[in-house]
Amino acid sequence: RIWIEDPSDDDWMCIHTISGGHSSTVWQLAFDPNSNGDRFVSCSDDKALVTWVREDVSSSSSADVSSSSSAGGKAQSVRSDLTIAYKAESITPVGCRTLYGVDWSKDGYIAVASGDNSIRVFAELPSLGSEKKRKIDDRKSASKGQTDDSM
Repeated sequence: RIWIEDPSDDDWMCIHTISGGHSSTVWQLAFDPNSNGDRFVSCSDDKALVTWVREDVSSSSSADVSSSSSAGGKAQSVRSDLTIAYKAESITPVGCRTLYGVDWSKDGYIAVASGDNSIRVFAELPSLGSEKKRKIDDRKSASKGQTDDSM
């Protein structure tokens, strides 16, 4: 869920519910710094890295958006004045343990930190489309500060 502060009563309100991409707790997300909010990546307890892309939602469906919950890998606004929706663009299984942290660099690299004591770096393969990712680096024993290339 994505929350914002409601200025009328200093409380928080849910503006988006995202489901369908992950099957367990989502620990972190990072927006693509080159997409103007159109794409983000999330990591989860289900050991998956999910890339999300904004969908166009017509203004005629805004009444439906306000009363619907998301399903089928889509996230829609729960407020009728926000007509934003995201769908799962790709799901990439990563390792054998929970993924706790993710970041997306302005150069297009996606780094993910895992409970298996590793950091993995991915890059999209433009020739195959955005749904294909390629692991370009894998650092084991990352918490021990080892950064040499012999790993």
